Amino acid sequence: MITDYLMNKEEIIKMYKSIDPTLDFNINYNFYYDETNNCRTLRIKNGQLNTHKDKDFVLGGVVVEPQNESEIENSFWLLREKLKVQPVLKEMKFKSICPGGSDFLKCIRNKKLHDFLSWLLEKKVFIHFSMLDHLYYSIIDIVDSIDVNPFMERDIKTFFYHFIYTNTEEFIKIFDKYNYPNVGVIQSPSFYSEIIECVSTTKTVGILESMWKELLINELKDGIYKEPIFLTNNEDKTLIKEYYGLYLNRIIFFENAFHSFDEESEVQKELKQLELNTGKQIPGNYKFIESKSNIFIQLSDIVVGILGKFFEFIKQMPMNKVLDDNFSVSEQYSFDKNQQNGFDLLKELLQKSYKKNGAFRNMSGNNILAYKFEKIIDSKNGF
Repeated sequence: MITDYLMNKEEIIKMYKSIDPTLDFNINYNFYYDETNNCRTLRIKNGQLNTHKDKDFVLGGVVVEPQNESEIENSFWLLREKLKVQPVLKEMKFKSICPGGSDFLKCIRNKKLHDFLSWLLEKKVFIHFSMLDHLYYSIIDIVDSIDVNPFMERDIKTFFYHFIYTNTEEFIKIFDKYNYPNVGVIQSPSFYSEIIECVSTTKTVGILESMWKELLINELKDGIYKEPIFLTNNEDKTLIKEYYGLYLNRIIFFENAFHSFDEESEVQKELKQLELNTGKQIPGNYKFIESKSNIFIQLSDIVVGILGKFFEFIKQMPMNKVLDDNFSVSEQYSFDKNQQNGFDLLKELLQKSYKKNGAFRNMSGNNILAYKFEKIIDSKNGF
């Protein structure tokens, strides 16, 4: 993976900038990171996913220009006081603001979150994130193995994801039966036949979904007897084994920046092992540190906490509603005054950050999720 990143970095950046010329990967800012929804290993266990399909991995936090750090640090303690964080607590975390069990709608009603977001907006602080959609990332090898038209590849993956998301339980039964992703050459035609049947019987809403279904089924049928190059020699029922690729992506693509990650022993081991296995050295522009000793990691904990809730929220929105030109999040969910305030503050912070640099966002999800995100935050940036 490190070899691929190093070899393809400039090519990938060129592709990104062809979509948005304002993206800047050469900045020398300081990035700080925490994570949320890390299930360690995503697998099928007892016929089910071992984590909820809406709880996606988010790595991110705050990003600041080095010359502004002292000013931000000096005002951090006033923020703690305003948020009424108990002095005995050594660090401020997301749960200090939003109690455990709070969903997105409860979080954005919380005055402490309002104060936190307002503080970030007042300071020279921006937010950044990399998001990995667990379910989407788990199923793309099924499409990659049948070698679809490259111009349609992302659309086909999105259509496929949509039907699996809609009918998850039935598709997981098929994955479980065939030990996906370790299906094997012999079982592959039967596996794809059952996948096609499951797509066919999944209920659609409206003409658009019916068109998606027809296109997807045709592509799957065309590839049913192709060699399943990505569905062999894998661990039975193990869908995602690690997340270090997202860490590596930021380190390499923002090579002139410095990256400070909350301590994560498994990722640290993977990065060291990667260097040994490939003989390639990862840039030295990063470190892992204890969150208790760094206020920016603590701020990042809160940022990824609310982003994790936000993505969970928008994934559950009915696509047919979002596609409506008159769709309004506030009206759809009957926001009260406090919820509207919290939502507006979060949206303003996201817009502020992407206006600064669209490259602060890295979504490895699908077209549907990207569309929802763009429409909801009224963003013109990102990729």
